[in-house]
Amino acid sequence: MSQRVTVAPFHRRILPWIFIVVFLAVAPAVVFYTAGYRYNSKKGKVERNGTVILDTVPTGATITIDGQPFTSKSPVTIQDMAPGLHRFSMERDGYHPWGKSLDVRSELVTFANNVWLWLDAQPFLKSPGDTLLLSSSPDHKTVLQLTAATPTQAIVMDVSGAALATFSFGKNIVRGTQTFWSPNNRYVLLEAPATTGTTWLVDIRAAHAPQELPAGNYRWEGSELVGTDGISRLTISLSDFAVTTAILPPHTTDTISGATLQTAPGTGRVVYVANSDPTQGYVLPSGDWHFWATEKNSVVLRDASRWLSLSTKTTPPQYRAASGDMLRAFTTSGLTHNLLVNGTEIWTWDTVSDPQLIYRQSEPIVGAEWHTAGYDIFFATAHDVYALNLDARDGYFLTPLAHFDQITNFTALPKQLYIGGTKDGQTGIWTLDVQ
Repeated sequence: MSQRVTVAPFHRRILPWIFIVVFLAVAPAVVFYTAGYRYNSKKGKVERNGTVILDTVPTGATITIDGQPFTSKSPVTIQDMAPGLHRFSMERDGYHPWGKSLDVRSELVTFANNVWLWLDAQPFLKSPGDTLLLSSSPDHKTVLQLTAATPTQAIVMDVSGAALATFSFGKNIVRGTQTFWSPNNRYVLLEAPATTGTTWLVDIRAAHAPQELPAGNYRWEGSELVGTDGISRLTISLSDFAVTTAILPPHTTDTISGATLQTAPGTGRVVYVANSDPTQGYVLPSGDWHFWATEKNSVVLRDASRWLSLSTKTTPPQYRAASGDMLRAFTTSGLTHNLLVNGTEIWTWDTVSDPQLIYRQSEPIVGAEWHTAGYDIFFATAHDVYALNLDARDGYFLTPLAHFDQITNFTALPKQLYIGGTKDGQTGIWTLDVQ
């Protein structure tokens, strides 16, 4: 008796194979999708997504990406962002907003995590009256004010605005005087414009009366104040402000640890000579150069508002040149970054490379200062106060902070700006909270 064989219908026999084929086709796509790969229609290829890290100070800012609200607030890490140019905005109530277009790269992390949001506040008139100068100490704990009284009065204030000391110069200090603070933040070198040639030494604790120094070019060497008049080296005692002179060798105009400046006979050009090889000299560009500072692999020289950085590790030493007043230094990871104001321009300069122009406009810059974190600067023009973020991607981000009828001087503390000027017809020192 023969056995009957039952054959499954065709669709039942083929269906498992269809499932297998679909699985083999879809599974790699699912794996690649979960691994962050996407098809980029603009480029016509599959590529892996990028990661974006966003953070603000203060935190808790709402985030918008390409015009669409994002679900989380700062700080946030977005691990599945399609490569390409995206517009990011972050804002928080009571603060000025931030926005920038960033290029997200495949398989790379894009950072926007040093974003400081500045308070949207109004200037407050702290004290009425005209002011010649405002300057904050490098440790951001003290503000020096020179009044327009006759004779000029100095007022030293702490971060709260309370007066720590008040004293008189006995003479009138001219407008446009620059300040150079000592490393210990106790003394200030006041340098008048070159037309007057007057230099003063000020003890902000008023333990000594301000002293007008002999004509010369001065600088801080560690805890010492030294200078040169081209013939003698001048040393100022900070204990009693006494001046000691020492005649320099023939043809020598200035000395610093490891090097001298000499005048080339017959030409008057200044020659840099390293003490390690006194038989070789390097002729500098024309100018009345004198030493300013020594750094790890370079020495910085100055001629009024002109600056040179000479490499001490190359033979002959290579130099970098910069121009500007109001030199402000910020040091991080052993490298000093300088802020220079040159008329209507602001430059940064790390002395081991060429200076970088970061801002230019038609109005002269009244003053510029680093923010303590080093990612932003504050500056003032004749009428406006700004914050400028130094992230160069998509251009530097400029935040207008306040408008004045006229601004004559400016300085910054970590959480508050000091502005000397006129607003709504009132002249005096104004403060502006930024954090």
